[in-house]
Amino acid sequence: MQLVFVDEEQEMELGAMAASQVYKEEKNAILTASAPETLLVHDVAVELLRSLQQCVKGQSGILAETTEQKERLEARIADRHWEVSVIDSDVVNAFVLPSGNIFVYTGLLEHVQTRGGLAFILGHEVAHALARHSVEKIGVLCLGSFFLDFTAGFLGASSHRYIQYTVLPYLQALVIDMPFSRTLETEADKLGMELMALAGYDPQEAVEVWKRMEDGAQGGSGKNSQVGLPEFLSTHPSHQNRINRLQAQVPAARALQQQALRLKKEKGERIPDGTQSILLPSRVRQKVISPKDALLQGRRREASAQTAMRASNLVGAALERESRA
Repeated sequence: MQLVFVDEEQEMELGAMAASQVYKEEKNAILTASAPETLLVHDVAVELLRSLQQCVKGQSGILAETTEQKERLEARIADRHWEVSVIDSDVVNAFVLPSGNIFVYTGLLEHVQTRGGLAFILGHEVAHALARHSVEKIGVLCLGSFFLDFTAGFLGASSHRYIQYTVLPYLQALVIDMPFSRTLETEADKLGMELMALAGYDPQEAVEVWKRMEDGAQGGSGKNSQVGLPEFLSTHPSHQNRINRLQAQVPAARALQQQALRLKKEKGERIPDGTQSILLPSRVRQKVISPKDALLQGRRREASAQTAMRASNLVGAALERESRA
């Protein structure tokens, strides 16, 4: 059962608003539709969505159990204006807005390294969008705000100002917001693995991509990671916990993959190679750059990260306003 206060039409409109903001701020960094990176992400996204559509029309219970849920999901897939944009930036990120706009940063491609790894990341983000995790999260945040207001009123704001403005928000984040966010991330991981398996990719690549992400986070600056942060203080599961959970889910997902491969062979469709490298020549960067170029790259990376954050915040803030109206 989802705690949702916003209907799907409003959700999609807000997603479109956020997409417009990203396009505006990243217009000089968005690769053309014919760029190899864009074509790659587009092809994998099409594979995932097409396989999911076929799955919904079949008997699988992924993302939908009942006939009514399957009909809603089928409409949800068809109603969205799926569009891929690849942003030339070192930021390691990807997200899918409720409107169906798919944004992938080239920095992510360098980390996932394989086509199967990309399929898992895209499946994870598509799962967030189709499962309506953004509005579900806002519903929980609203519930948390009610908890704060009620408790502050009970304690009395005048004599317990420190508790009201410092302790209670921290408790809300620790007890409500963070565990719920981790729950959504864990669900999206599972669904992302199932989606890639339905498209014919080996689900083991989901595990391998997180191992590579962990290695990259430990060897990098930590800007895009939460290394050293205890899981209970994080909105995402720890890398190792994600790896362990995904590894345990591989056998069930591999059964889905085998079914998908049999159907593809019967129809004469192409069998995807999940281990195929996606480290394209155009992504090979110079090893030595001048201090000035390094500074410019750092500023651009920071700007791209802020754009992604603003897009997420725009949807979240607008959805919260709608839910309070």
